[in-house]
Amino acid sequence: MIEIIVLNGPPGSGKNTIAEILEYELPCSWYRASLPLKRALSTLTGLSYDLLEEYKDEPMQNGYTPRQLYIALSEDLLKPKLGNDWFGKLLAKEIVADIEAGWEVFVVDCGFAEELTALIEEVQKLEQPFNIRLVHIKRQGCDFSSDSRQYIFLPDLSPNVLENDGEISDLLPKLKQLFPHLEWL
Repeated sequence: MIEIIVLNGPPGSGKNTIAEILEYELPCSWYRASLPLKRALSTLTGLSYDLLEEYKDEPMQNGYTPRQLYIALSEDLLKPKLGNDWFGKLLAKEIVADIEAGWEVFVVDCGFAEELTALIEEVQKLEQPFNIRLVHIKRQGCDFSSDSRQYIFLPDLSPNVLENDGEISDLLPKLKQLFPHLEWL
């Protein structure tokens, strides 16, 4: 059965760090639900994706941070015009080939129930057995106050909780404990 593991946590909770660990420790595909949005902002501003990510919480010349611009682009323009589930549908289109090939899939930054619901609905159309694992990442001092995302709660999906309260080296054993059935390198 294919595993689709969805990481959900506030800014600074460790989602990107976990993605970097997974890239080297687990044969899987990983995706960012926010990637289409970040590509769009890169195109609109003429700034590289890497530069926007590196300084996502630093004010630019216009006084806004890239994070604030991501949120405005998403919440004020794209979602009102295309639907709250649009990013989930885009994500599903990207990961279908990997799911059909039998790869485990990690989604690093899903932050909205509508996105996850759309992803689940699209994957169900494949008629291939799969399991969704939602992981809430918690870290002291990190919250959603500067972000439009929240912890996701769906009626038939109980989240796992990953307490990111130590060093980076503590994360891999915690991930292996959460997902002992995966084929770790």
